[in-house]
Amino acid sequence: MVSFYFSLSVLLILFLVQIFKRDASFRASRFFFFFSIFFLLLLRIYLVFAQYKVWKTNPLTEKFLPPFNNWSYLIEFSLTRFFAPFFVSLVSSLLLVFLLKKINKKSQERLFYPEEPFLAGSSLLLSGYPGLIFFVIFLFFSQLFISIIFYLIFKLRLSSELKEPPRIPFLFLWVPSAFFVIIISNWLEGMEIWKLLQFTSFNF
Repeated sequence: MVSFYFSLSVLLILFLVQIFKRDASFRASRFFFFFSIFFLLLLRIYLVFAQYKVWKTNPLTEKFLPPFNNWSYLIEFSLTRFFAPFFVSLVSSLLLVFLLKKINKKSQERLFYPEEPFLAGSSLLLSGYPGLIFFVIFLFFSQLFISIIFYLIFKLRLSSELKEPPRIPFLFLWVPSAFFVIIISNWLEGMEIWKLLQFTSFNF
């Protein structure tokens, strides 16, 4: 629940900065990207200790811990429940930032705005796993839908100012897409595909 509200808060701040303080958008997106990594990692470390404490104080679950059992069960549970999904979203977001920056550099910053790599990375990271898969799907469908609307406007000549079909950037779609996916995550968790994508166990 902490992760849920933290993610929504960060995304809301980033979107407000985009709208009202555009000149600070690059610094804000870069800061919150790395801050989110740090916070979410600390949160997972805390959750491991909290889980240990809960199990230790329960006569039934204390059997999962030493001296009744070795540490492997707690380690396996923690990796599966807390760290594996985080590492997937972390690696995915880092790769996305790197890829977008690389592409932008080669295109002389014609494809993406300077802040977009970190906005995209933050959105992917905060969507979590498997939420990031639904984030990507919703992002591209949103972009496609808006592009079709603008294309129809151009074809029907509803706007005399348009000389050619406009290219719709992702700039203002990264954050809202992630925000929407996180908002409906409780509903998505009930879907079979979500359950299939979740980590269930580790073998040592």
